[in-house]
Amino acid sequence: PYGKEWTTSTAAIYAHELGHVIDGNDTYSGSDEWHDAWTREISRKGTFLGTTYGATSPFEGFAEFCRALHTEEVTTRQLEKQYPKCVAFWRKYDLWPTMRN
Repeated sequence: PYGKEWTTSTAAIYAHELGHVIDGNDTYSGSDEWHDAWTREISRKGTFLGTTYGATSPFEGFAEFCRALHTEEVTTRQLEKQYPKCVAFWRKYDLWPTMRN
């Protein structure tokens, strides 16, 4: 379901699923604030870091953002540059890691 371009390492899958755990019952991904960030920076582009899966719904976009954040596929600086609204959301709710480059 993730498309051939999606990283299927065990760590990436766990990080994605961790995003769903953090989100709980759409606690974050169901918010208007996340929906706005996701729409502007992920959904409208139709892709998130080379995968289309994150653009399928705010729920999956949240989990894919978690995957990117908690694997070494990209740096936090890259996320900050490419997805500033998503990053601001994660920071606002204290979801952003304090020790990562």
